[in-house]
Amino acid sequence: FLYFIAVPFAMAVRNNTAGGSSSSRQTAYVIVGLVIGLVLFEVATRDDGAGGRKGGSGSSLNLEGAIRKASGLQAAKSIALDAGAATAVEQQPVAQPEQERPAPPADDDAARAPKAATKATPPSDEEPSSADAPAKSPSAAGSALVPASTDGPDSRPACWPTCFPFTLRSGTLFVQRKPNLFMEPSMMRVSAVKPHPASGKPVFNFGPGIKRVAIDIGTHADPDTQSDWWGERDLGMIWFEPIVTLHTHPMHLRETRATQGIDSNRVVGIPAAVAPKPGHMAIFLSAVSGCTSLLEMNDHALKDPSVMKGSFVGSDPAFPNFATAKVGFTGCIERLKGRRNREVIPVVRGDDVVSMIPPELSVSFLATDAQGFDLHVVSSFGATLPRIDIILVECQDLPEGHPMFLTKGAFSCSDIRECMKQYSPQHTLIAAATGEPATSCTINNPSHERNCLFRRMDRPFFKKTPKLLTRKGYEIKHPPRKELVCPSLLRPEGTATLDDASED
Repeated sequence: FLYFIAVPFAMAVRNNTAGGSSSSRQTAYVIVGLVIGLVLFEVATRDDGAGGRKGGSGSSLNLEGAIRKASGLQAAKSIALDAGAATAVEQQPVAQPEQERPAPPADDDAARAPKAATKATPPSDEEPSSADAPAKSPSAAGSALVPASTDGPDSRPACWPTCFPFTLRSGTLFVQRKPNLFMEPSMMRVSAVKPHPASGKPVFNFGPGIKRVAIDIGTHADPDTQSDWWGERDLGMIWFEPIVTLHTHPMHLRETRATQGIDSNRVVGIPAAVAPKPGHMAIFLSAVSGCTSLLEMNDHALKDPSVMKGSFVGSDPAFPNFATAKVGFTGCIERLKGRRNREVIPVVRGDDVVSMIPPELSVSFLATDAQGFDLHVVSSFGATLPRIDIILVECQDLPEGHPMFLTKGAFSCSDIRECMKQYSPQHTLIAAATGEPATSCTINNPSHERNCLFRRMDRPFFKKTPKLLTRKGYEIKHPPRKELVCPSLLRPEGTATLDDASED
């Protein structure tokens, strides 16, 4: 710029100040100045033997590389979000965060240059999600970010599509709510994630005081883990509840999320169901909101009320009024009136979630309340089942094909006991009152519904027994089905995908 403008201008001014000369001499001064400026500009901007000029970015990138070398940066491998073994992607953690790297120039080379995440304050769940605000740079966000591959305007984990419907953006995990939309309005926030300091693998950003994690599947509006163990401050919680449009659920409202503690570094709220094949499935809606299931409701009792004979008689301390329980049961199997009967929801695998729990934390408890789909839920945890200390599974103690089953195709308590022997021989059916091996399960509902508890005997029992498990225990009466085939622990190929046309 100096040689093109300043030199010819200065020479022309000098000539005029000296008393003026011919216009030809003045023009010659300008031409000579332009030629000299052009030559010197070309020499000054030529790349140092790198094969040509790249928009003047060579010296800036060399400086950036020198600073990275001086700071002791080393390339590390970060395992992207997947079921226990994911695709490796490159990440560069900062060894000395006090020396900040200058911003690279805005050109093609700089855009392709690997960026290092600043190792500062861990991401907080209380920050606004990227669905509500533009994504922040690592330095602006003040958090270590998990790398993600880019596909158009959306950042997806490198394990895509096997960990679908999870999506990773700027250190925050989201769930894609609908199968046919990948836009901001259909994304639901899950939690902040961070790279694990040892492996670089993305993990939930639990607070430093958390030592154990409890997983509660099917929390509805009142998570039992919250009411039972909120006072145990070293316990982190992961809650699952997929229903959105059935009613306004607190898990999906920003105002009440904070009230329930979901946006603290203690609770992770996942607005999805759990199933063997991740993706999207249709959940069947019931007249009673707490009875929704991924299995279709069994309406035999509505067509023939005599099938309920003998189910709601007798006495139990937990249910002094069996007539109320009967009304609740019939409400569960009734179709929802005045609106569609099914809703498409996201479903995730259990082992994908356990793989994001930091390995130094124990998984002390898993509870399922999936209205007959419970064994499928348990099977989705695959090879991670032995990591869990105690597993609570809801079931009905009924003979094969009994019309009192709440949902079609549900496994009985005896079926689940047999499958658990195959899934995880380390887990033993126990009595909730003692924590010792038994053949009984506690009552959950007079419709022969039970809560069966499986424990690894080499792991600690409850510090405080959950309220549901203080009820009376009943022996499992009925045998498993004759040709029992347990759901596989292996991850099925592909993803479960539906579109909105599946809703009715």
